[in-house]
Amino acid sequence: GRPTGCYAHVGFSNNRGVHTLNLARPGCMHNMIIIHELLHNLGFFHMQSAYERYNYVRINWANIRQGSAHNFYRMQRSQVNLLGLPYEYQSCMHYSTHAFSINGQPTIVATRSFSGTMGHMVYVTHWDWVRLRRHYNCPGAWNERDMQELKEEVERTRPLMYSSLPQTEAVDKEIESTL
Repeated sequence: GRPTGCYAHVGFSNNRGVHTLNLARPGCMHNMIIIHELLHNLGFFHMQSAYERYNYVRINWANIRQGSAHNFYRMQRSQVNLLGLPYEYQSCMHYSTHAFSINGQPTIVATRSFSGTMGHMVYVTHWDWVRLRRHYNCPGAWNERDMQELKEEVERTRPLMYSSLPQTEAVDKEIESTL
């Protein structure tokens, strides 16, 4: 790893043969940062990267620090699968409102009202756990009504975890600055 920054590759790549996870001391040695980065290794992009994000947030590109814009790119629907679960402002995979701000102004603004703190990084939410369980098709993660449709979507998108496309992109550089 590098001597600075907190980042991880998303998913596994046969090309690399390893999961990259960098936790440079001291800023990265916080439980939620470690969990956040491990979830990248397990195949999760940032919540604000979801294809549907424009229904929930607005990105203020002018406020983003130079060299950090890639952390805010929107992914294709096939790359970020919400697995039939709600978009979650409080997910441990969501950035805070001022993440990577160059001027102290918000980089992410909610377009809907919600209670709590966006990208709070205090605990793993219920929906984070359900999303993880569904992603890996764990027993009990699916209810009978929507099981077949969602399982088919998971099966269709699961191979993306093994591709070398966007998953090779390192994410979360210097995430400790957003706490």
